[in-house]
Amino acid sequence: MSNLPADQPGLEEEVTYSHSELKDEELVYAHIVEYQNNELDATLTERYRQSLKSHGSSEMLQKFNQTRGSFQVALRNHSLDEDQLHGLRVLVEDDVARADHEAADIRHLGETEFKGRFFRAFSLTFLVVLCAAIGWYFFGPKKKPAFDALETLVYEAVVMEEDPEGRLQFPSNNMTEVREYIGNYAGLGFKAPLPDNPGPGYVVDGATIIDYEVARIVTIQFSQAVDDQKLFLFMYEGLLKQLPKSDTGKVDGMVYRAYSDDRVNIVAWQASETVVGMMIGRNGAVELARFAKKVTK
Repeated sequence: MSNLPADQPGLEEEVTYSHSELKDEELVYAHIVEYQNNELDATLTERYRQSLKSHGSSEMLQKFNQTRGSFQVALRNHSLDEDQLHGLRVLVEDDVARADHEAADIRHLGETEFKGRFFRAFSLTFLVVLCAAIGWYFFGPKKKPAFDALETLVYEAVVMEEDPEGRLQFPSNNMTEVREYIGNYAGLGFKAPLPDNPGPGYVVDGATIIDYEVARIVTIQFSQAVDDQKLFLFMYEGLLKQLPKSDTGKVDGMVYRAYSDDRVNIVAWQASETVVGMMIGRNGAVELARFAKKVTK
């Protein structure tokens, strides 16, 4: 605790004053350096000039400048040379220790600079990759969704059975016309095997090309002459091995896979090197396979 009187500032406190507290003569000598260096603010400069007229002169300013210059020259002559400075440094730290410290500082500075460059390079690379990824996500080619042939074509068969005429783009009982419709269809994207006449007991109802975003499917609808039960032949570009594994069978040299659900039965086979055939109806799998073999031989 300080023993100084309360009205006196402590040793650790900074004593400040206002320009207005200075008398004119005190102002002249207190701010002569700032005036000479044009560092006084505008309001104080005007007062300083008035005070200078009363308590100083231009000769005093000139003498001050000369004296200050002589003092600076004299002080420079008494400055320490390199050997004297080195002697002072040695009193604090010898040359070996100082060299070690300087080397450590240089290493630390180098490490800091390397980390800074690495972080900047990493940030820039990350930003470029992020921008590229965002651009690819929004503007890159869209990946086609997978084509689930079984689920999709069973759905199509059931809907067409319920509306046998409304979904046929080309209704016709003439197989020659159906073959021409399929063979001349522009933009199909693959060469579908053209169907043959189904033989006695069946008639062709017509054909349609189902156009999904991921695939185009040739569709031919048949009816049994006796009970008007529908059979549907689908052909699309693909491979049989892409379908789920199931029981296999063989009819007249045609190997097929058999599937079923609670509504219809399905047989699928490789109709050509790049085309899968699928026959869907309520008949048994073997009967569907024989019919498929007959109309696609």
